[in-house]
Amino acid sequence: MNNPGDDLLLISMSHGLLRCLHAVAELGIADALGESPRSTEELARDTGTDAGALARTLHVLSAEGIGGQGRRAAGWNVVAATCLSRLRMLCVRDGMIRAVVTAVTLVISPSAYAQQNAALPGVQMIELDGRAVRVQTIGLQDRSPGAPVIVFEAGASNSLEIWDGLLPRVASMAPVVAYDRAGLGRSEWDGTNPTPRHVADRLRRVLQQIGAGPPFVLVGFSWGGMLARYFAGYYPADVVGLVLVDPSPMVTESLADNLSPFEKIGVGRAGFEAYWSSFSALLGQASPAVRAENQVLRGLLEMDLAARDLRPVPAVPMAVVVAAKYFAVPLTVPFDLQQHFQADLRYRLRVLSEWVLASPHGTLMVANNTTHTIPREDPALIVSAVQRVLGALR
Repeated sequence: MNNPGDDLLLISMSHGLLRCLHAVAELGIADALGESPRSTEELARDTGTDAGALARTLHVLSAEGIGGQGRRAAGWNVVAATCLSRLRMLCVRDGMIRAVVTAVTLVISPSAYAQQNAALPGVQMIELDGRAVRVQTIGLQDRSPGAPVIVFEAGASNSLEIWDGLLPRVASMAPVVAYDRAGLGRSEWDGTNPTPRHVADRLRRVLQQIGAGPPFVLVGFSWGGMLARYFAGYYPADVVGLVLVDPSPMVTESLADNLSPFEKIGVGRAGFEAYWSSFSALLGQASPAVRAENQVLRGLLEMDLAARDLRPVPAVPMAVVVAAKYFAVPLTVPFDLQQHFQADLRYRLRVLSEWVLASPHGTLMVANNTTHTIPREDPALIVSAVQRVLGALR
């Protein structure tokens, strides 16, 4: 079993949300907080953890929608516990049973957010339907007529910080736009079910408001990859390229097809239900927006294929990046998650290869040295994929 303090140092670089939750729970941060605000330095001292790594990890949890705003006191970054709810999940490893606390709601001081945003170039807050939306742009003011804009769509629960390691590099090739969907990161929740149609229409209005007209190359990570595909179907005339980074889940395929990885390992529909129910439990204390996204994507998987509002994708250059390295997720399921990962990987590769073959200039990249969090672990791979798509447009 890994030392959670060592995990924390790794997490501060990789920013894997689930590993952040796991390590914070293992370190007993909820217990250490009690009912009073405490500085990250105090918490680090009490838990034997590096203070800088702990602060960065807590910032990640807050940016991913797990928490809100706190306050600053006496010159310290203060962490306050406003909702300490424990979801105990029994995990078996080497014959030992251990309880894992997987849901912790934390709040970070406004000064921490200010410091984070100050380090991000081109961040601005705009208003849409009376709600604040955080947008980041680089190079838009220097855009040449007709040049494509690279638009980034983050994964489920992710804020625009997920793109930190690559936006400036991509901006050297073309103007870039990233944003926080409603209720994620610093954008206000609009209280509306985040269906692909709603998300696409809202993004289009954001782009219009900041003066970023088409053509667009869309870059989508995880659930954001599926949202990018939906956007391209809704507005085919606006999209000239797609970069899909480990897109999932496969809401473009039938429920029978999505059950096939579970059937491959012998657990069938019961395994599917256990998997998604465990995910929902894991997100039980997350923000309304995070929970709503999870409900939407699961609902699409179980919906009749004809009712999913899928449209043909334009024949444009496409690059698909797939992570082939297993990432341990603390879910309570009656089957081997690594076996499921391998079966699901092969299923998705079959589907995604057909997408690439249908493109006039398609590229499929399989990375067996990175887990799902490609934007954090190997941002250069995404930069290369964007470069290939842009090269095909010249």
